[in-house]
Amino acid sequence: MKPRRAAGATHSFRLSRTAADIVDRLSYPRKLGGKSQLISEAIIFYFSEGSRESITELKESRQWWMNRCQEIEGEKSSPPTPPRSSILTRIGQWITRKLS
Repeated sequence: MKPRRAAGATHSFRLSRTAADIVDRLSYPRKLGGKSQLISEAIIFYFSEGSRESITELKESRQWWMNRCQEIEGEKSSPPTPPRSSILTRIGQWITRKLS
């Protein structure tokens, strides 16, 4: 392997249209290294020893998390149902107040 400059290696290659579109949509502050730093971190993460997941496994994991988030959102959107005994107690208290 050839020696690298302290600032890193410069590579020249072409991305597929889909990959280029993804990179174009990325937003990563320059003070943190910009898109180049983000892509470098992604490559290091993907090819590091601890993350040998296949693309299929990554997609399945992503789908599971998306489904889980939708479940949680659904739970948040519907108000919690009070316990049945609580409703009956309230009705009884209301009747008692009206009769007294």
